[in-house]
Amino acid sequence: MQGETINSSVVKLDSGLVLMVGGRPKEPPPPEGNWDEETKKKMAFSALYDPEKNEWKKTGDIVQPRQLASAVKLSTGEVMLSGGKCPSSGRFINAVELYDPVAGTWKTISDWENPRYGHQSTLLPSGKVLVTGGRVWSKAPSGKEGEASTTGAELYDPATHQWSSAGGMIQSMRDATLTLLGSGEVMVLSSHGVEIYNPESNTWRREKAPPFVALHGHAATHLDSGELLVTGGTNGYSLSSTALYDPSEKTWVAGPPLNQAHWNHKTIALTGGKALVIGGFGDIELYTPPPTSDTDSKGSWTHLAKTPRPYNKGNAILLPKNKVLLWGAMDEEPSWLLFTLPE
Repeated sequence: MQGETINSSVVKLDSGLVLMVGGRPKEPPPPEGNWDEETKKKMAFSALYDPEKNEWKKTGDIVQPRQLASAVKLSTGEVMLSGGKCPSSGRFINAVELYDPVAGTWKTISDWENPRYGHQSTLLPSGKVLVTGGRVWSKAPSGKEGEASTTGAELYDPATHQWSSAGGMIQSMRDATLTLLGSGEVMVLSSHGVEIYNPESNTWRREKAPPFVALHGHAATHLDSGELLVTGGTNGYSLSSTALYDPSEKTWVAGPPLNQAHWNHKTIALTGGKALVIGGFGDIELYTPPPTSDTDSKGSWTHLAKTPRPYNKGNAILLPKNKVLLWGAMDEEPSWLLFTLPE
């Protein structure tokens, strides 16, 4: 089932299974502008990947076919799917759906007054979901309507199925990373700099980004040491630089350089303060933090393997038994790779 659609949404369930939902057929529509009925069915299906058996199986269809939506696992273990665009008409989808992993079914739970696509959803410690970025349908002062990037952020409360404002970001967010900090705040790094959302005050603030952080095409992850690790990116050319952010001190330091330049990749936090760089442009590398007795070192990177091809803006999920599932991103030919970390 994997490999039949692109622009799908993917999330790991509490059971360890991986849920893939929606998307559009990898084949472009015919000249008359629409797919046949059999092809349209692929736009509504969702599937589960079992890493133990290394196999896919079908689960319940979504109510409204969509691509470029955002899926997030809630504290209940259910999955919320919001926004996206209809693959056939390009219409923005305002229906929010919920997946029950026990029953294997989807249902519509609310409508969204301000639907968007290409956005990101972050589960907060409160159980609410912060939705940021993406593209919305807007009307310019001239009266012309069309798509535009948005600075608007919203909160979704699963207990009431209600949406509320999460204030406005200072700049529109494109190709950004969102990282939940140990404080419960959310850091957004984008080409416009650094913004931090405080859920207690429901406000945003700006912080200065250090010069050694590339804000376009980078990757970021929260290490179990409490630090934030930012890797690679581009300032017109690919970089091998890294940075470490201490949320308690609100300070940045330059980290150890990668063995090669990376951009449009992912960084996955591992146990013991380690991290894996995978996907995008660049090989697979492992970060190892320094011993606690070594206060001068910032750690080191080890080259692990080459990838068969670039996974531009790809995504990756850590699975049991030291395995990582990697797949292609927006508008890319669907391709899935299973990588096993060394012992």
